[in-house]
Amino acid sequence: MTDIFREVAEDVRQEQLTDFLKTHGVKIAAGITALIIAYGGFNYLQDQNADQASAASDQYAAAVELLADDAAGAAAQFSAIRAERGEADYGLLSGFREAEALTTQGNIDGAVAIYDQIATSGADKFVRNLAAFYAASSMIASGDAAVGAARLEPLLEAGNPLQPLALEAKGYWLYSTGKIDEARNIFTELQAVSVDGTNYDSRAAQMLSVIGAGEAEAAE
Repeated sequence: MTDIFREVAEDVRQEQLTDFLKTHGVKIAAGITALIIAYGGFNYLQDQNADQASAASDQYAAAVELLADDAAGAAAQFSAIRAERGEADYGLLSGFREAEALTTQGNIDGAVAIYDQIATSGADKFVRNLAAFYAASSMIASGDAAVGAARLEPLLEAGNPLQPLALEAKGYWLYSTGKIDEARNIFTELQAVSVDGTNYDSRAAQMLSVIGAGEAEAAE
């Protein structure tokens, strides 16, 4: 993450930030929420019948292994698991990973459609909110930023476990639209957020440094 933000500080100016978000924004979000998916998915799967999920588990693991080298092939495998398992256990997890594979291929609309399906499914509220976050952040990073930012609003309610993630994504969007003071306020708030395995505080500090460096350069 440090290298990414150093790149911003050194090379990216205000007019280039939207392109930066398209390149790095989803990667930043995915790095954080991968831990949340793993934790939430693990606990969700604990409630399922282990025998029923066994075959799907093997298929899911094979598709994950394929993802790094063959996104299209992995997407097809995840899609097949979703078709078989529906909203159960690995069907839901495969939805997230299929959308990830589609994003890798540049098919943001396809990815958002899958996230929206999960967000309106009968899944656990946490899983639905996570899918809603992914849909919104994908839209922000791909250029449909205003609509994506509006989709973040329901996740910003106090007590929502995804509130810090939603705030962070909103902060990037505000910065990309030139609303520097509002972005600074969000990242200042996030500096005080400490959740194991997330690094909200350190990323917020890095982004505040980017904002400060940009303002200092503009004043020269």
